[in-house]
Amino acid sequence: MKQSSVYLILQASALLLWPMLAEAYNRQRLLCLLNDSRVKAGLKPLKEDSVLNSTADQVSSTQAKSKAKTPPPTDAALLSEVNLNGYRPWIVVKQAVIQGARNEEECVKQWMASPQLRAPLLDPTVTRWGGSVVYNEGVAYWTSMVGNDGDPTQDDVTACPVGEDIVVEGEPGTGTSTTPAPKPADPSDLTAALATPPPATNATKAVASAGADQKPVAMVDLGTIDADTMEERVRNTADDASE
Repeated sequence: MKQSSVYLILQASALLLWPMLAEAYNRQRLLCLLNDSRVKAGLKPLKEDSVLNSTADQVSSTQAKSKAKTPPPTDAALLSEVNLNGYRPWIVVKQAVIQGARNEEECVKQWMASPQLRAPLLDPTVTRWGGSVVYNEGVAYWTSMVGNDGDPTQDDVTACPVGEDIVVEGEPGTGTSTTPAPKPADPSDLTAALATPPPATNATKAVASAGADQKPVAMVDLGTIDADTMEERVRNTADDASE
């Protein structure tokens, strides 16, 4: 196998180990998928709300920093905090928090697969929604916040609003990941690794001492020959050493 072939194989292996480029987070896409689940269940779609977006950001940030070791706040605590901060009087606020989903589709599937998390998202009394994702060491911490602010006018809700992608710091595949991608193999590094002898041990020193009076074996330059030429030279060198 030629040196160039070895390089291509190593480079391809590194790329396969690194996750494929993913689309940046899109809050509206997350809401669209969630609303699709609600409509299929015979429920009205939810409307995005900036208050709940902000609250979801706080929960996801706390979960990411603690790596989910800090329990999410209770629904009662969330409702109290929202109302104490001077927002309009909310009737109810609920949440669904998960970690590890790679994108919005996986996130909603995990929410719907859990009876405990699905219940607040498919609650017929909630009308508003906010969502967030925060990354820590490549792991995503997702929060969906739902509630009812007492506003009876929900006729203008768009089930699938259009929004732009949001580049989230630390998100794999977006150039902001805190985990560096594997560096493609350098042919010169491979040659150096093959040509550099390992550190001497007691065993290798004993072998070298025992064979000190033997005819030295010629070294070859691994960086200038291909595999076929190398094999031929090694065979010729072995024949010379046996004479």
